[in-house]
Amino acid sequence: MIRVTLLFVASLLGGPLFAWWWPAVPALLTGFWKPTQPVRGFFAALLGSGLAWGVVALWLDARNDGLLAGRIAPLFHLPGAAGLIVATSLVGGLTAGLGSLFGACFRRFWSSLHEALIEVTAPVPEEEEGGGRSR
Repeated sequence: MIRVTLLFVASLLGGPLFAWWWPAVPALLTGFWKPTQPVRGFFAALLGSGLAWGVVALWLDARNDGLLAGRIAPLFHLPGAAGLIVATSLVGGLTAGLGSLFGACFRRFWSSLHEALIEVTAPVPEEEEGGGRSR
């Protein structure tokens, strides 16, 4: 629930400042920072950012009385303004969900790389004198 709230707020605050793919950045960071099952992280990010994008789309639709959404929805073969708002929410949610999946997978990669590097750099015990080599 914390991840959903965090991503909702981050998507709302960063949306006006950054590009459309902005929700993927905080989702990637939360996917890396808070390791859970990748599928649960995906759906938390989908819900948090999808809700934020839906709220913004509803707010913008209400500001112009649905005029713009009503004209753009037929271009995408969507059933009116509501279909466009749902599609907008889905795009934002999927963007964040994929970012969260990438963060979780990158954390797994990072931890396995770290373990492999520790294994490679571990000191090798020296052979006892006189027992292993002949001159």
